[in-house]
Amino acid sequence: MKIEDITVQVLDEVDEEWQANRVKNLVRSEVVQLGHDYAIARLRENRLETRCMLRARRMRMLGFEKSEIAQLFGVPKRTINKWLKGMD
Repeated sequence: MKIEDITVQVLDEVDEEWQANRVKNLVRSEVVQLGHDYAIARLRENRLETRCMLRARRMRMLGFEKSEIAQLFGVPKRTINKWLKGMD
């Protein structure tokens, strides 16, 4: 491209393309960060659920009723049943 070929229209087109690429790159970066945050959150959730499950099992061994354990954890009884699966 020669310097004489550079017009306002050409500059506008280059600017639009640059802006579009910039937005795509920003969105891409944001999504990558969200994916990372999501993976960390899932790991924390799994660890927390394991801790809760172990505590629920200990409570059941100490004689707590499933309904009381569910109430104390603030979860549905089916969650307690899942955590205690294989104990009965």
